[in-house]
Amino acid sequence: MDVEMLGHATILIRSGQTSILFDPLLYDTHHEGLYEIHPRRSLDFDYFPTLSAVVISHQHADHYDLQSLALLPANVPIFIPDDPLITAGLHELGFREIYTVNIGSSFNIDELVLLPTAPADGAVEFGFIVSDGKTAVWNIIDTLPSPSTIAGVMANTPLVDLAIVPWQPLLDELACGDRPLAFPMEHYRRLLENVWQINAAALVLGACGFCATQQNDWLNKITFPVSPSRFQNDVLAACPALQRRIFETLPGDRLRVENSGTTLERGVLPYCRLVPDVPIETRWRPWAGQFEKFASALTLGESACAVRLEDFFTEELTRFVRENAPEFSWHGIWLHRRQVTVYMRNSELSWTLVFDDNGVRVERGFDPLAQAHSVITGDSLVSLLERTRTWSHVVLAGHYWQMDFTYRVDGGRFAVPCEPLSCPLRIYFGGADHAAAVLHGRIQKAGQSEIDATEGLV
Repeated sequence: MDVEMLGHATILIRSGQTSILFDPLLYDTHHEGLYEIHPRRSLDFDYFPTLSAVVISHQHADHYDLQSLALLPANVPIFIPDDPLITAGLHELGFREIYTVNIGSSFNIDELVLLPTAPADGAVEFGFIVSDGKTAVWNIIDTLPSPSTIAGVMANTPLVDLAIVPWQPLLDELACGDRPLAFPMEHYRRLLENVWQINAAALVLGACGFCATQQNDWLNKITFPVSPSRFQNDVLAACPALQRRIFETLPGDRLRVENSGTTLERGVLPYCRLVPDVPIETRWRPWAGQFEKFASALTLGESACAVRLEDFFTEELTRFVRENAPEFSWHGIWLHRRQVTVYMRNSELSWTLVFDDNGVRVERGFDPLAQAHSVITGDSLVSLLERTRTWSHVVLAGHYWQMDFTYRVDGGRFAVPCEPLSCPLRIYFGGADHAAAVLHGRIQKAGQSEIDATEGLV
């Protein structure tokens, strides 16, 4: 059985002469132009396989796209959930063979057997087990099945050869700002625990092949909280046997699923090719909106203080942590990784403090595995180092921001600390000694100013 990746949630599963297209999204943009396929691809319909059937999992605009469906022949059979909106749209487009499927009721499409699997409570959507009698693929799509649902599926399909899994706890609906923006800990825990319970022979990172279009690109900084490397690292922490069997695919790739295992073939599809494109930034940076406001007012550039900051993080701060080890004992226990991002006038610099049983080390650059973020303007950090500003001033001015979402994966258990772990910057600069030093400097400066004024009168 072959699984051909066409971008985002659009996949084609083939076996012999049978070809089933899932959730066709054949144009680049969707959601009324809000999002686009990422990375971009080009589809050549002259080479597109003849379809045995189309499956639509649910009515979200990136899975039920009317423009894309209008490109397909009206006589192709379409299998859908019991959703009046989907049914009405397909009838208006002229499709003649529309079949409603039900959870737990398998059906055949030529030589393939499909079994719809249940979503989270209240959702009208499906995943699908697809079997050719020798191997089984679970295309979970966007569903978040419960442990009991997974147990029921596994009772009928003891071995899933390949699971196409949801992995990104999207924050797209938080863009409206009606709730505080925070790492979606509970959602992410559920995604990981589902993967551990399914215990498939191989995994594919499923539907998350999109980004916001250029005019909406600010959404890319808050929508995608988990990097592929973080997800894979967390899965392997509980399932080390999956090493080299977790696949991150691109449009145009094919996965060949056999009894002996799954292999990835890069860029082999003649009808789907990647389009060379400018890289799009989708790193999770929820603080960016706040700190980019300060950019024009900052006075220090990278060249002015990069060496000084490097020395602070790699020497002064790490020495402070080691000398005050009891303050940071829990950081080591939880294998805490805190990235500190410093905003300069025309750039930003990052250092990550990595804690473990042996203490702390510093890594330079963006860390996709960081579990806490501290963000500060370069002007403020230098003023703290020069003891001309207090920690209280920097915080109240909005020039410092932090988020802690520390967790630990250990043997299939997802655990979080009872309390957030303190930021080393706050401990270093927020104590009474630093405030006293700033006050002392101001007294000296005030005294000198008084002397200078007196001398001017003489």
